[in-house]
Amino acid sequence: MGLLRWIDDDTLEERHPTGRYVEHWQRLTSDIPKETVRTDERGQLCWLQLGDYAMAITPRPANIRADTLFTPLNRLADETLRWRASLCFDFLQRTQAGWQVVLSTQPWRKCQLFK
Repeated sequence: MGLLRWIDDDTLEERHPTGRYVEHWQRLTSDIPKETVRTDERGQLCWLQLGDYAMAITPRPANIRADTLFTPLNRLADETLRWRASLCFDFLQRTQAGWQVVLSTQPWRKCQLFK
C-alpha cells in the first residue's frame, strides 16, 4: 500500500503511509509515447497508460476506519477483510480486439477483454 503523488512531470512518488518505503517511478526515455493519466472524482489515480500497456485501478470505497489498513488480518472482521480485498489493480495490454487484462490483484479478471 502506498500514497502516490507527482513530484514533477516525469516522476511519480509512491510512499508507504508510515515511511516503510519510498519508490520513485521515472520516465526513462522521451522516445516512449506520453502517458495517459486519468484520476477519479476524488483525484485518485485510476488509469495510467503508456503505449499499448496500462494499469487500471479500481479504488476501494471510502472507509471511515482507514487505520484498519495496518491491522493484522487475523484480527479483522469479515466486512473489513472484504473491504481490504476490494481494491483492484489490473495490468492490461492493448490487442486488436481491445484491452486485455494480463495480471490482476483479482485473479478471476485475468484474460477479460475491454473495448
